[in-house]
Amino acid sequence: MSLLDHVSNGRVKFGMGRGLSRREFEPFRGIELDETRERFDEASLMIVNALESGVMQGDGPFYKQPRAEIRPRPYKSFKDRIYAVANSSDSVEACAKAGGRMIMFAETKWDRRMPGIEQHRKRFREIHGREAPPVMVADFTFCHEDADYAHNQAEQYLATYLQSLLEHYELMGDHLGKTKGYTGYGKQAEVLRHIGFERYVEGFLASNAYGTPQQMLDKFKARYDIIGSFELATCFRFGGIPYEEAESSMRLFARQVLPELKSWA
Repeated sequence: MSLLDHVSNGRVKFGMGRGLSRREFEPFRGIELDETRERFDEASLMIVNALESGVMQGDGPFYKQPRAEIRPRPYKSFKDRIYAVANSSDSVEACAKAGGRMIMFAETKWDRRMPGIEQHRKRFREIHGREAPPVMVADFTFCHEDADYAHNQAEQYLATYLQSLLEHYELMGDHLGKTKGYTGYGKQAEVLRHIGFERYVEGFLASNAYGTPQQMLDKFKARYDIIGSFELATCFRFGGIPYEEAESSMRLFARQVLPELKSWA
């Protein structure tokens, strides 16, 4: 990471996420899902501190790391270049402790996300004595001059993508509610089993920005009015969208949406 930062002249952004799928942890023999919260909290602080100080060390219950200097030493401070996915209260707390910018997905109404955003802002301020950087929002988006076409494409490919998420992460599985550190996901699984897949897709569609350039700007403005400033991470290719479609969508977004968004800064 430090070497990459030197090569890029200090442009690296470091993102962290604990993981959710059981199949992601299976290759790491001996690591159980119910201890991932503690492992992540311990390791993330070791890494963040090392990127800032140039020294990796730790003496926690999981990782015994004698003092070792990083070579090459960090190019510059990683302050406000640390990112962490935070969808649960525990993850929000871990993100704040690490000095991370909160990453969230556009998956539900924005007023429902405010408690987590406010928790992060409050804890970040208490821990670091300064205001938290704006949240990063990940959108799965499709931009087209024809509103109906944009909606149909977004709906089709987002549904395909979400189906793959449900299968990979077992998001409707009852094991989540029984696993330490994942009870929040267990509650979400109960909701998903209750509302069904179609309403799950509808919720995602309602939260993500897609449509004509003006429709997208209107959605971003409505979001801004609720959560304030945010950093945008747009995914233009998902669920099997053909390359040409994704490229056309991205270029239209770059021409007609991005310049306006930059003017808001």
